[in-house]
Amino acid sequence: MDLIKHLETARAVMETSFQLQSRSMTGTSAFRSHMDHTRQAILESRELLKRLRQRYREDMAQVLEDEDDLAPMRISGFDADVLRSAFQNLVRDADVPECQWRV
Repeated sequence: MDLIKHLETARAVMETSFQLQSRSMTGTSAFRSHMDHTRQAILESRELLKRLRQRYREDMAQVLEDEDDLAPMRISGFDADVLRSAFQNLVRDADVPECQWRV
């Protein structure tokens, strides 16, 4: 009888071990997936910044060429709202939690 109890205990321990290992593998897979999303979001945000900088340079060059309008370049509220919306869409598409947006 004691041998049967020991065998049942050993089987239960082995099953639990396999389940924990499976959960660990699933967790690692989810972590890697989140890291891939993060990397993609970083790449897309860098591309967005490049485009914004290029647009700013082009706009500044246009202002300098225009002799009548030497006022500094300003971003309107509408443009700021468009940028904010584009950033939020980028973050949502990359599946980044809202608590990490500022970072």
